[in-house]
Amino acid sequence: SYIYEFIDTKDKYIKFVEAVHTLLNDQINNNTSITKKKKKSYERVLSKCFVKEDAQSNKINHTATICELKDTINKYRIFPFMDSSQLPSYTRVKAYNRKDGESINDESSGEFINDESRKYSNCVETALMSIF
Repeated sequence: SYIYEFIDTKDKYIKFVEAVHTLLNDQINNNTSITKKKKKSYERVLSKCFVKEDAQSNKINHTATICELKDTINKYRIFPFMDSSQLPSYTRVKAYNRKDGESINDESSGEFINDESRKYSNCVETALMSIF
């Protein structure tokens, strides 16, 4: 089963992390039957998953760095789109009746309209946003 099915609150998550930390420390410090290779493996997992409390203050504040980067990008942005992933893309969708809240069907057959001229296209918006 998946852990996320059982851990649905902050308190349960904290208890889970504390239990994992305790189990790893117990295996490293108190289990005399494990090999040196296995002990090193446990120590590696412990060092990758947990940070010592006193060492944490020396770490970089990543949130502040990301916010500074975002501010710098916004300050020097010349165009509204920084790269091609932000450009609006051309799309075509079925005709939609806002009043009824559904796609427009062919009245004779009840099927969705496949006539391309009756579909909405955002080609004008895409072109204008790309130009400006």
